[in-house]
Amino acid sequence: MAVFSFFNGLFLAIGRLHRLLFIYTPFDCTSAGAASTVKGYTQEDLAEQVAAYRETVTNAIHQMKANGFIEVGRKRITIVDKRALRELSEL
Repeated sequence: MAVFSFFNGLFLAIGRLHRLLFIYTPFDCTSAGAASTVKGYTQEDLAEQVAAYRETVTNAIHQMKANGFIEVGRKRITIVDKRALRELSEL
């Protein structure tokens, strides 16, 4: 049961984080070609905004990075695949 709860929470956090990054993209970013960069937010900031633990957001970010949707730096998330992010934000 604990494993299901973990994955369910991770799935919800990933969905919320996708939506949040997609929302921030047009307003809080600099565009460079096909990629957009969201700047100035820590993982703790993002966790507060999606109502999740920071560790859950960290895991969600790792999943998005592993899938090639984003690149991550210090207080910076570059959205590499906007189409995939948009599709996942609509789930």
